[in-house]
Amino acid sequence: MPSNYNDGYNNRNLYDRNRGYSYQKRDLDECVREGFLEKENGIIKNTFLFSDTAKNVAELLQKTNMKTTQVRKFYDEFVHYADVVGDKNENIDRYLPAINMIYAKVCYAKTKPTSKVHQAFVDFIKLLIDEINKTKDLANAKLFFESVYAFLDL
Repeated sequence: MPSNYNDGYNNRNLYDRNRGYSYQKRDLDECVREGFLEKENGIIKNTFLFSDTAKNVAELLQKTNMKTTQVRKFYDEFVHYADVVGDKNENIDRYLPAINMIYAKVCYAKTKPTSKVHQAFVDFIKLLIDEINKTKDLANAKLFFESVYAFLDL
């Protein structure tokens, strides 16, 4: 077996037979860096997060042939939790398990034979959820998802 047989997830080329797009995790990594919601003095460092970065992610997701309704379904979940946590000024720790459950739902949706959910979208959701630690992070993740959704032309 070659030494690079299992070099990690980032180098794996994923081609979904029914989805028709050859995707590599590094495609998404090039669009969005880890810590993309990072703030300095309460202000997001990446000044192009809601414009250029969101557009690049949207262009990547457009190649996947996903349906708008599927993307909207998961966006609505982010909106729901952002509203619940923000409106009640609740501690986000109470809702983090449910927010993390969104990732499980996306993974489950991908496994259905008729699903058009693509691995690129699964990775995008995972990336968003991994950035959420505080109430403001959830609000920013929701806004970023909203920006990506706005640029989608599925």
